[in-house]
Order: sequence, then C-alpha cells, then structure tokens
Amino acid sequence: MNSSTHGILTIDIREPQALHAAYMPFVDHGALFIPTTHDYELGEQVCVLLDLLDEPEHLPFSGTVVWLTPAHAQNGRAQGIGLRFNERDTPVRDKIERHLARVSTQELPTHTL
Repeated sequence: MNSSTHGILTIDIREPQALHAAYMPFVDHGALFIPTTHDYELGEQVCVLLDLLDEPEHLPFSGTVVWLTPAHAQNGRAQGIGLRFNERDTPVRDKIERHLARVSTQELPTHTL
C-alpha cells in the first residue's frame, strides 16, 4: 500500500514475498518498484518513506525514476514506478538485501521482470 503526501511517497512492505516482488536488483545501485497511480517522468527525483518488514522505524530515501509501468500494462502488471537508490541511500538498499538473503524467493514473480 502506498500514498503520496506533499510529494513524498510512503510504502509499507510487511511480507518478504512483497519485498522480493518490489526489489529490482538488476538496476545499478538497486531499485524499488512502488505501485502508484500518480504520473512521474523518467529521471524525476522522488522522496520515499519505507516501512520495511520488522524494521522499527521508517526508512527514508530518495530515488530516481528509472522504470514506468503504465496503467493497463501487459499481463496485469501493477501500475507504478521503479526508483533507483541514490548512492547515499546504500544503507536502505543493504537492509533490503539482507532481508531478501534470509528468504528463498527465486520462484516468486516480481512487478517488473
């Protein structure tokens, strides 16, 4: 689930399978797919507050839009954006990767590929 308040997206990922579906490891510096109906442009900077699994606090990061999935995309894919982590947000990416390393999710579908 997500929402946008004053230009800040919030996303709540509470299940490892949902994290696997959203994470984009094939993007340089990693990226996170965020379902949203708002219009964004490639290259746009977006601020995010991420509630991640059992992390006790929001994880803030900003990212660059590198992926767009439009409404009514093929195969029923969710509309949204992929945000590449900025270099300063490596700690957020590292937390995501540590969580994913604990779960076998290779056969699960993703939002992107």
